[in-house]
Amino acid sequence: RPFLQEARRVLRPDGVLITKLADELLRWPWNHLKFLQIAKEVGFTPWDLVVKFRHPSIRNKSQRQLRARRRHCFFIVCK
Repeated sequence: RPFLQEARRVLRPDGVLITKLADELLRWPWNHLKFLQIAKEVGFTPWDLVVKFRHPSIRNKSQRQLRARRRHCFFIVCK
């Protein structure tokens, strides 16, 4: 919330805020949704959401995978 409040304060009225977010597996698995909710409360209007994917990496076959690997991040554009 402090980041968004400060961004609202320093941006021009027609300014654009571009933020890069990535989900965290344990703490905030849906943090982009929480970010959008707080952005609306502070007075921003969500304008666009871009999802960027990474190419899959080659894993060692002997390792056991416990969770799906995070292969994406979000760019959220607000006005």
